Amino acid sequence: MKLRSYMALAFISTALSCAASSAALAKGLTDEQKLVERSKIEELISRSTWAFDTQDVDAWLATFTADGEWLTQFVSCKGKEALRAYFTRLSCLGVPGGAAAPGASPMGPAPAGAAGAPGGPPPASGAGPGEPTAAPGVGGSLGGLGRGVRIITSPMYDFIDDHTVNYRAYYMTIYSKVNTQGPPSGSVGSVGHYDHTLVKVNGTWLIKRAQLKH
Repeated sequence: MKLRSYMALAFISTALSCAASSAALAKGLTDEQKLVERSKIEELISRSTWAFDTQDVDAWLATFTADGEWLTQFVSCKGKEALRAYFTRLSCLGVPGGAAAPGASPMGPAPAGAAGAPGGPPPASGAGPGEPTAAPGVGGSLGGLGRGVRIITSPMYDFIDDHTVNYRAYYMTIYSKVNTQGPPSGSVGSVGHYDHTLVKVNGTWLIKRAQLKH
């Protein structure tokens, strides 16, 4: 009994020590150092956003760690193969590392006039009803809903330690190119916020876990 109590106390002591160490690392960064790191993170998020919106899959994948994860209300895509599948058809189901998001169905209500919506054209890809689908010649991120751009505002940087940051920000997707399956240019496609875990690997900030919340 005494041995178990000692082991429990040792475990708690070690956990507290690790937590204190991480806090010390984060607090050890000066304001000037944090500004430098924030500028690097801002560049990472900008490169990731531009790559997604301009349909550059390789540039987008380069902003993630090898085991990076993209999590939406519908799907969880972990690893480069699953991420590439999501980029291509907005779904990673059936691909290694791809799964339905915890507690959610991969199906959702489709916007009026979109592929798979009631009265709209049938889906043009392997995505399920309610998921945007890729139209011929459009491909990638917003597929049949039309090319779009994401507006990101009010970023928050919570330094867990000197190589891990919790990044949060609001985002809004606006459609900028109309196709036969999509809404008018200027329509708001989605609004929500990011809740990302970013890590520094060999001196470079990368996305470890990207979560989109609505």
